Amino acid sequence: MLRFVTATTLGVLCFLSTSHATPVCVDIGDVCADDCDCCGYDQLTDHYGVRCEQRFDRQGERGFGFKEVDNMRRCYQCVFTGHTCTKNKECCSQKCVEGSDGVGVCMKNHPPIKPCYESLLTSINSIQAISGHPLHDEELCPCTDLTQSMIAINIMAAIDKKSNRDYVNNYPIDSGLAVSTSHHAPLRKMKICSNQDCPECDPCAYKIEGLCENEHMSSNNFEFIQEGPLTMPTARGECIEIPVVGRHQYAEYKVTFPCLTGGFDGCSNELPPAAYDQPRASGCEEGCLGEFAEIGYQWHDYIPSKDETIFVYSYRNFMNYQTREAVVDLDHFTFPFSGECRFEEILFVKLSHDPNNPVPEYVYNTTDIHMFTEERDVDLCMYGAEISSITPEGEQVVVGDNQYGIVVRLQGNVEATQMQYGVYGKSGRRDYQYSMMPDCTNTVASYCENYPMKISELDLLGKCEQFTNVESEQWSTEQ
Repeated sequence: MLRFVTATTLGVLCFLSTSHATPVCVDIGDVCADDCDCCGYDQLTDHYGVRCEQRFDRQGERGFGFKEVDNMRRCYQCVFTGHTCTKNKECCSQKCVEGSDGVGVCMKNHPPIKPCYESLLTSINSIQAISGHPLHDEELCPCTDLTQSMIAINIMAAIDKKSNRDYVNNYPIDSGLAVSTSHHAPLRKMKICSNQDCPECDPCAYKIEGLCENEHMSSNNFEFIQEGPLTMPTARGECIEIPVVGRHQYAEYKVTFPCLTGGFDGCSNELPPAAYDQPRASGCEEGCLGEFAEIGYQWHDYIPSKDETIFVYSYRNFMNYQTREAVVDLDHFTFPFSGECRFEEILFVKLSHDPNNPVPEYVYNTTDIHMFTEERDVDLCMYGAEISSITPEGEQVVVGDNQYGIVVRLQGNVEATQMQYGVYGKSGRRDYQYSMMPDCTNTVASYCENYPMKISELDLLGKCEQFTNVESEQWSTEQ
């Protein structure tokens, strides 16, 4: 009997949090790394600012457009745009223009024609899920009394630079993320991507706050940066960018979402009944015995600490032994189930042909599971959970002469029962077999039916020419 365990289904990264020394501010004119380092940064007015930046150096003949160097950045006090000045160097914009009345005013400098932006989150010290409050709208089913591991799910999916997995927070109102970065540059844009399957779960507003490096993320000393409404894309997994007004440079940022798009259905305690024992519809011919490979049940196990059950199956992509080609590279399976099952994730791994090196190779995992409960899967003419083996980029992952493991994660303590399932073959033929399938008839699971906050990606961007990088001594992931 084959058992295999993978970190993507059972574990998360855990690192130590960065410690912070007692803050000592940098005097005007002295070397610095961040705006927050400079004395007076915490006492800004609408007239004067304090900046940590590299200014024009006549002796070195450096001017605009050069690459910034850490030890050349110094603290400067400067006057904001629109206020009076006598010379360029007094202005934060480095441009003082004399008006008709003879009074100088700080003006904006012309920006680059096509500015380049880079992610502040390519170098992260720590990341933390911010849990909000459950929904309490009328006729909805709010999630309450959840454990921390059940509130925030897939936190790393929000910053993995991919939009095919979702960060989910079951306490959605004012939920979000706090991230600490070792990239040093002012925040100029926020990028956010819609989730995979729930337009109602998109956030409809945002709030951005910042924290100086000498403060710890767990403190409440975040400074307000910007807030506003969000209109997320209709398409799933698509992104929008929100310009950040002004110049804001912090070591840590907190992004929270005070509301969801909504349009939810009313409260429902169970899925519609599915007649799995109904006969197959007309036109659903069975394949000949031996024409398709079988999906073999291996084992299932309940994990109390996560309140989830794992079902493990094996599958050999069936071959034509004369031509050594696959009869068909399957693009999906449909698993029946009994009761009200909550599928959380499906994982595909490829098993080694080498008995001396049996370590499985991760292939693909997905939370995109289509439930056929009120109508049949048109390809397999049956009810159940459709599990796709094609990535969002269109790559088929179950191919060739290979043995695969399929890991099915379900919420709650799920039993097993023998049921019929389908395997889709070539030329419109189907093969129906019997094996042990999930039986959730008596499962009691804490499940959030309506509705979590879900996003597929969050990024914070700065201008490329303003980046410097200070290496982090320690990394941490907190949830």
